[in-house]
Amino acid sequence: MHRLIVLLVYRVNKAFNLWINRFDDALATAQRATRLDSNNKEAYTVLKKAKAVAAARSHGNQLFKAAKFYEACNAYSEGLEHDPFNSVLLCNRAACRSKLGQYEKAAEDCNAALTVRPGYAKARLRRADCYAKVTIFSLYSMF
Repeated sequence: MHRLIVLLVYRVNKAFNLWINRFDDALATAQRATRLDSNNKEAYTVLKKAKAVAAARSHGNQLFKAAKFYEACNAYSEGLEHDPFNSVLLCNRAACRSKLGQYEKAAEDCNAALTVRPGYAKARLRRADCYAKVTIFSLYSMF
């Protein structure tokens, strides 16, 4: 009975932590679950996914800080292969695309992030910035 309760708590925590993009908490929860039940395939799958997403995010962040925006964009895209609805990775990729002048694609990533997490202020601000830049460039091209 205790094991069943632990697994139920694990599933709720896992879903919540991944949904709000708390990677470290999701990873810790998955690691605890695999220690409690070493035969739980779902826990191992989530652990593998959480590690891949966290690694992609970390790698992308390092590349972004080094102003390697194209490579950072690819790193975030790799993370999205494991978790296509990850609002943080979508918003980070939007930042890269914006730095590369790909404002329409950046706005699409922001829209996707906002679909997953409607209250995500950073995605909303980044999208507004992209829309403003598209408008400005459209006006300049008219003259």
